[in-house]
Amino acid sequence: MSDLSVNSPATPASAQREEPFLKWDPFQLDSDDYRFAEVGVTVTAKRQLGVADFHQDDDVGEDDTIAKGTSGEIIDTSDTNDLLDEDHVRVLFTFGYYDTFVGEDPEWEEDQIEVVVSLDLVEIEPDYDAMGNDERMLWRVMCEKLTAKMNVLAPETDRWVVFGERLGWMRRSGYKDFRAEKGDDLLRAILPDTENSFEIYLEGDKGLRIVNSHHDAMGELYYVYPERYVVRPKTIEDKSSFVLEADKDTPLFFTDRDDTVRDLHNDFEPGTYEIVFYGTGDVVKTVVVE
Repeated sequence: MSDLSVNSPATPASAQREEPFLKWDPFQLDSDDYRFAEVGVTVTAKRQLGVADFHQDDDVGEDDTIAKGTSGEIIDTSDTNDLLDEDHVRVLFTFGYYDTFVGEDPEWEEDQIEVVVSLDLVEIEPDYDAMGNDERMLWRVMCEKLTAKMNVLAPETDRWVVFGERLGWMRRSGYKDFRAEKGDDLLRAILPDTENSFEIYLEGDKGLRIVNSHHDAMGELYYVYPERYVVRPKTIEDKSSFVLEADKDTPLFFTDRDDTVRDLHNDFEPGTYEIVFYGTGDVVKTVVVE
C-alpha cells in the first residue's frame, strides 16, 4: 500500500509552532457549560437522598427517600424564599412503585415529593437545543471565513484539486478535482462523512493544508489548491504537457473497503511527484509515494 509523504527543507522552529488559520472540534462545546439551574429544567438524583438531605421545613417523613437516578423538575430557584439560596433549588421529584395487596396483582403507582435540595446532589440535564444552536452558528461563521479565504486564493474559479495522504484506517493516498464556491462545499467535498476534528493551515498564498482526525484515523492530510495547480511524476521528460487528470467516469473510490475516505481517485504508484503551478511549472511541493 502506498504512503504519501512530503519532502521539504528543514522546518524552522517558528514554523513548528504554526497556528491554524481555522479549526473545528465537534467536542468543543462542553455540556457542563449548558447546564442551567432554572425553573422547568430536569434534574436527577446523583445518589439516594434521605431526610438528612432535605430542608427541615420540607413535608417529608423519616422514611421518605428518593432513589438514585430519580428524575425531577426544578420548580423554584427564588432567592427571596428563605428556604433557598444560590446553592439550593426546590425540586418536584416523580417516582413510581408497585403497590401490592394480599391476593391482588401488583399495580404500578406514581407519586411525587417536593423537597429543597443542594445543587451538589442533583445532575442538571444540559440544554441540548442551546448547544445545537451554538454549534450551527460556530460552523457557519467558520465556513464564512473559509469562503472569504477561498475567494482570495482563487478569485477566478470554483474548481479545486486535493491531494490526500494517510486517509482512513488503511492510510490511503490519492487525489481528486471538484467544484466548490463556499467553505462548506469544500469541506464536504473532501472530508469523510463522519464526525471530524480538523485544523486548516495556509500554504502561503497558494492553497490550504487540512489536518483531520476522526474515529478511524488521526492526522489525515489534505493539500487543497485551485485547479491551476497539478501533480505530475518528477521523472517525466515532457513536463510541460503532462497533467495527471482524474477519470471523470471512475465510480466513487474506496467506498467498498473504507467508507471514511472520500472519492479520491486511485492510489499513487510508488515514485516521486511534484505539485506544480500549471502555467509556469513552478514546484510547490515534492511528494514521495513509497
